Amino acid sequence: MVNVLFSTGDFSKSVELIKQNIQSLEYQFGSFSAEVAHELRKLSDVMLERIVTSPHNSEYRDWCLETHKIIKKAVQLTELNYGSWEPLVKRLKYNEEYLASLVNDNRSSDVVDSVHHNLHYNLKI
Repeated sequence: MVNVLFSTGDFSKSVELIKQNIQSLEYQFGSFSAEVAHELRKLSDVMLERIVTSPHNSEYRDWCLETHKIIKKAVQLTELNYGSWEPLVKRLKYNEEYLASLVNDNRSSDVVDSVHHNLHYNLKI
């Protein structure tokens, strides 16, 4: 279902479905499992695609901040489960750097810090 939504460009629904999958996987395998790490990677890929294809969306800045947070968590879990030498970790770190540059390019200090603070406490995956 996620693949169908993704291929039709319905990134928001894809994101929501993947977040539901993550909650189920966390319950079934634990929050630090390889299964959760892979689903976080999938979530970050979909979120990154949404950012790349919709740079003029009013939610763009929020998407960048949330995606950056998701990628950081994916990097941590992938390193934990597979080690820092894993090629997937290198790809995720590259994506993390790319997102960090987008966040820094779009930084209007007070607004972005406020949004990032809110995402830190309100992000539910």
